[in-house]
Amino acid sequence: MKVYSITPIAYRTNGDTRFSGAQALGFRQASGMQEPIAHYLDSTKLTYNPDEDPQQAITQLCQDAIKHHFFAVCVRPDMIALSRKVLQNTPVKVATVIGFPQDKMDLDEERHHPTVGHASTQEKLAELKQALANGADELDVVLNVGQFKTELRQGNMAATVSELSQLKQAAGRHLVKVIIETDLLSPHEIEEATQACVQAGIDMVKTSTGMLQGGQGATVDHIALIHRVLAQLGKDGAIGIKASGGVKTYEQAVALIQAGATRIGTSQGDQIVAGESKS
Repeated sequence: MKVYSITPIAYRTNGDTRFSGAQALGFRQASGMQEPIAHYLDSTKLTYNPDEDPQQAITQLCQDAIKHHFFAVCVRPDMIALSRKVLQNTPVKVATVIGFPQDKMDLDEERHHPTVGHASTQEKLAELKQALANGADELDVVLNVGQFKTELRQGNMAATVSELSQLKQAAGRHLVKVIIETDLLSPHEIEEATQACVQAGIDMVKTSTGMLQGGQGATVDHIALIHRVLAQLGKDGAIGIKASGGVKTYEQAVALIQAGATRIGTSQGDQIVAGESKS
């Protein structure tokens, strides 16, 4: 197996005892012992093919997560209970999405008139609380991109930071990731969105929903930029980075981790693990 040098980062565990120290959220140990790529992965299923049975698809997703020792599965809120049932007595976490698009969106249309994450704060809070009641461990919340851009132009991020803070407060000890949808943001906007997450006490900055048709999803440049901002703010290691959207190969995953990602969201977990075994 090809060995990659990935700088380990100490990270708060949020009560997770599956790994010790820096391994708790999928990091490789400072001693140089290599953790499998699977421990970085949130195996994701948020859309279905027309011929798929959703319950069968999610059951298979969870069974594969157990088999490969993925860190978590990421499912829509209506599949939390099923995921929890299949994953009971295993260390695999159940993540879900809050304020997430129901359908694929056109990239150009969203760039001109962003609707991603436009649900109200109260709607997101209600969805988050119900997700926790149903057994979710982690919450991937979509940034209100339109509101964020408007506030950034006005030079006042109060509403954006307030919404994120309320969501984090409602989540309590549960880990909250904020999807900033990097395909819709300029480098400056990515920096500002990352800073808003820091101000709100968010646990992890996530790149993409993966729902923008024609979007790039996670890129090394964007991950490196988010990592650099966190380091400048003294939050490198206190706030994680989830690379999500278009991650399909082992080589991609490793490059993103080397750039600063601490978690990988992917619908191709099996393929990524298979790629590691061939390296």
